[in-house]
Amino acid sequence: MARLLSGVTVLDLTRLLPGPYATRILCDLGAEVIKIEDCSAGDPARQLEPVWFEWLSRGKRSIKLDLRGAGGREALFEMVARADALVEGFRPGALARFGFGPEELRQVNPKLVIVSCTGYGQAGSWSQQAGHDLNYLAWSGLLDLMPRDGAVPVNPPIQLADLAGGMFSALSVLMGVLRSRQTGQGSHLDVSMLDALGHLGGVYLASAASRGSLSRQDLPLAGRLACYRSYRAAGGRAVALGALEAKFWSAFCLAIDRPDLVSRQHEADQASLAAELETIFATRTQDEWIELARHKPDICLAPVLSLDEAAGRLGTAPVCPREV
Repeated sequence: MARLLSGVTVLDLTRLLPGPYATRILCDLGAEVIKIEDCSAGDPARQLEPVWFEWLSRGKRSIKLDLRGAGGREALFEMVARADALVEGFRPGALARFGFGPEELRQVNPKLVIVSCTGYGQAGSWSQQAGHDLNYLAWSGLLDLMPRDGAVPVNPPIQLADLAGGMFSALSVLMGVLRSRQTGQGSHLDVSMLDALGHLGGVYLASAASRGSLSRQDLPLAGRLACYRSYRAAGGRAVALGALEAKFWSAFCLAIDRPDLVSRQHEADQASLAAELETIFATRTQDEWIELARHKPDICLAPVLSLDEAAGRLGTAPVCPREV
């Protein structure tokens, strides 16, 4: 892969998942990322999720600094003078209390891009509140759309707020560096994970605002449509049918020799159609269904893989985007 960000240096003062994910993206794209950890335990991810830490840190350089001491601050300022960007995830005002807030950093390097990734942003009544992914999901309204265990929603297995915040932080670094190289001026960019979730779930928030209310049962892509859900195949494995557009649904129906189902895609009784599809999918194994999909590429059918299987096929560190 071409190192598209070759020559860009990013200082990473973040911990755990959101910020390290942002800088991992930048590192994959060719930036030189220098991870700066404190002199005690370092990034808590080292102990909490060692495999996560190794994946997030791959390709980065690492250094330990005591940022509370004069020597550590001096070393940081020396690196800032040569860097293009700095990513941090402390609570608002924490860097300034250490003596290297945005104003101090840009005195050393006026072109520096500073990206602050926090839960609730740099200002507002909640800016100093501690939080984690689940808290931001709860505030965003998206947690309420998850499957429920009794009266309460189930935690999603993926840290959506952390990853969304990380992606927006990486994008902010790119935007800031581009502007800096065009104008010679640095910037301080505020990335709130709650705001990132608002963008990630923007279509749902817009729907809720338009309709007055929105629940999981109202979401066609959450399992309500029979043409867009997973089914158990013979032998117990599952396949995912994503034949959402009429042309793909028609292709699927014709591929299984059931042209009579074409007109039923959006019938009111989706439960009846889903029951019929359950019977159909139970007639072949997962392998047999995927073999059909190889020869019928428009039927939008995929195997439901375990994480072990997916890791074997995709690898643990796919690079996105790839230059072609």
